[in-house]
Amino acid sequence: RRAGYAFRDSFIRFISRYRCLCPKLESKARFRGTEAEMCRAICNHIGWTQGQEFLLGRTKIFIQLAASLFLLEDLIERRRNSAAVVIQKAYRKFKNRKKFLIFRYKCYEVVAGKKERRRASISREYRGDYLD
Repeated sequence: RRAGYAFRDSFIRFISRYRCLCPKLESKARFRGTEAEMCRAICNHIGWTQGQEFLLGRTKIFIQLAASLFLLEDLIERRRNSAAVVIQKAYRKFKNRKKFLIFRYKCYEVVAGKKERRRASISREYRGDYLD
């Protein structure tokens, strides 16, 4: 491409796609700054230095090497996979808990009204309270 940059994108599109990689930018309320500063924060968190891996223009970010872009895509894929695992884990926990509660309720229904006292406990004599 022109001037040797493999990737160029506007700040807004870059931030909306890669903001999950930087903990500072996960919520908009925490980070206050311009879009260029947000892009710089994402790139610095990854470990890139300005001028070597990326360059910031007035409205766009430029990434020098295609390998850097592939690294970025790999990082975002890993982050999304780990988020999916967390969601799946929570759903499985909810589903299994609900299944267990239904099973426990059905077990209570089986023995409901059928419990009896032991034969020997009825004829026992009273010996007093266990108070000291």
